[in-house]
Parts: sequence; C-alpha cells; structure tokens
Amino acid sequence: MAASSRRISRGVVRGGLDEPRLIRTAPNGDLFVAESKIGDIRVFRGITKNGKPEQMELFAGGLSRPFGINFYPPGPDPQWVYVGNTDAVIRFPYKNGDMKARGPAEHIADVPGGNSHWIRDIQFSPEGKKMFASVGSASNVDDPDTTPREKDRADILKFNPDGSEMRVDTYGIRNAVGLAINAQTGELWCSVNERDALGDNLVPDYITHVQDGGFYGWPWWYMGDHHDPRRKESTPN
Repeated sequence: MAASSRRISRGVVRGGLDEPRLIRTAPNGDLFVAESKIGDIRVFRGITKNGKPEQMELFAGGLSRPFGINFYPPGPDPQWVYVGNTDAVIRFPYKNGDMKARGPAEHIADVPGGNSHWIRDIQFSPEGKKMFASVGSASNVDDPDTTPREKDRADILKFNPDGSEMRVDTYGIRNAVGLAINAQTGELWCSVNERDALGDNLVPDYITHVQDGGFYGWPWWYMGDHHDPRRKESTPN
C-alpha cells in the first residue's frame, strides 16, 4: 500500500468508517474505500495537516458486501468503476474526479456467493481485454469434484470486460483475497489465505504470481507436494 494510502487509511478510521476492507487509488489520485459490512463505497480526496481527508463522499451504497474495486479501461481515463459484490460483478459509469456514481449499477456477471470466503477482488489484464475475479472456497478442505457448492470456487475466474465468456483461469487457490497486476511484466499476482486445522503455522498464507490454467494444490496438496491428510483418499478429477 502506498504511503498516501496508509496515511489516509488511518485518517478514515478515525473518521468513523464501519470496518473498511479495501482501498484502491483512482487514476486522478482519489481513494476509493469499500465498507463491505454495510455495503458502501466511499471516495476520499486530499489530506489535511492532521492526516484526515479534505473531502469524503458516498460513491454508491446498498451493495452486497462489496470488496474489489477497479477502473476500466486501464490507463489515465477510465469510463467505469467495477465493484466485486460477494455474488456478482457490477459497474458504474465514471469520469475522472467523480465522487458520486453518475448512474445506476450495471450487472456484469454472476459469481458464486455465500457466507464462507465472501470477498471478491477484481483486476484487468494490462491491455484491458480480460477481467479477473477471485472467488474463495466455500469450505476449509472439501473436495470440489464431489461437493456441488464448491463449483467455480477456490478459483480465479476470467471474463471479457462485459461479463461474457466466463471460464476458470486458475484453480486450487483456497482464497485469493487480493489480486494485482505486475505493471512491467503483465503477470497476475494474488495473496492467498490457506487452509486451517493442520497445526501451528500450517498452512502458511502466501503471495504468488499465477498462470492461465495453473493448479495450486487446494485442497489436495499444500506447499508443493505435501498431501493434506484429510484428502489422501482422493485426487483431482
């Protein structure tokens, strides 16, 4: 997180936000903050000498546990703000400097919802041709081949920016909480919350870059070829 984001995050907490979960910086420098619990996206502009925002507005409210925020198309002049609700990707029309949504939300794509691992982050490929959405697992270690509620979960999904042609880009990732693009290489990176109940310090969370079609172990293996003892009787189909 950039220094300005760290400063503003301390300021907005003092300003009384309700459990802010994510900060994303717009191309013009405004900070978009997701208050997931209450379903709001707020915008902050500028910092006073006391470390508080000079301006704050409600960009959009009444959302379904929003988390991921991103700007499309990539570059200095986006036309849309995309938001990852827990059960859908939506977008709002946007121009640089908008502190309130200039139109209603447009539904882009459904994603698997549910209470477990509800966070959905969003990123775009550098050229703007593809959209990625992270979807965490519905469980700690259920077999996705035999558990219907795990369909299209523990994955990073790939879409066209209009929501069409959904497919699984990367799978076997229990809960990819955050997505990022390496600006120099174009690689997609993610931070991963790993499984529980295997003992102290197991399994460690990690950050990695991911490849199209890649499999990253969950729920059968962890940290390379370490077989989860709860899944030794099964292997991926």
